[in-house]
Amino acid sequence: MKLKKNNMLSERINDIDHEIEEIIFRLKPTEDRLQLLKQISKDFREKRRVTDYQIDHVFPQDVAKKSHPHWTPSEVATRALELLDTNDKSNVLDVGSGCGKFCIIAGLYSKGNFVGIEHRKHLFDIAQQIANDFQVTNVSFVHGDLRNIDWTIYNCFYLFNPFYENVMGPSFWIDDTLPINEDLFETYVKSVIDKLKTVKIGTRVVTYHGFGGNFPPDFICMIKEFIWSGPLELWVKVHPDQILQN
Repeated sequence: MKLKKNNMLSERINDIDHEIEEIIFRLKPTEDRLQLLKQISKDFREKRRVTDYQIDHVFPQDVAKKSHPHWTPSEVATRALELLDTNDKSNVLDVGSGCGKFCIIAGLYSKGNFVGIEHRKHLFDIAQQIANDFQVTNVSFVHGDLRNIDWTIYNCFYLFNPFYENVMGPSFWIDDTLPINEDLFETYVKSVIDKLKTVKIGTRVVTYHGFGGNFPPDFICMIKEFIWSGPLELWVKVHPDQILQN
């Protein structure tokens, strides 16, 4: 009960932070979109803080309004990238990439190759457009089903509880352009577990609010911390001998 109250308090504080960020941003002189894109790009590349309101502002208004709770907060994204420890050899798959916010931040903030897979065609289109606007060259998007791509070519994964709307009411849905139901939730979660069984030892997976299921037994949770509204966890696939040692 105490943890639940602490989480609720933390979430309320985050909501207030968002409101303050928006007020501050609105009080600043209006920047044209090109200037805003350049400033955000520069700030991420130089490891300076970028508020959610700033980066959400470059997306279409109807998409930006869904930032909370559907798109990864900027601070969470940068911390997730630190946990993934991305470098020139990193191939990162963002499962359920939505409007592309995480991948775009990743492409600006860190090294590696970032791919987002998204089932909704209109969000895939928006992600591609915004990535082009930012001129990020290490980011791409796939329109399709996570079950139909080869996960073994990736050594890092990011999941922001991508199937959760399937077990929530319509008020939580991104939209109603796709079927949404509990059976799909179970199907997708099982698919993630099956796919994770195929990846190489050393593969790193970061989840924010989990992914709805349990990791295969050869994954070990290395780091768990609370950030913004929920848990951020780093899981690493290890050799069976390491499992026995732990």
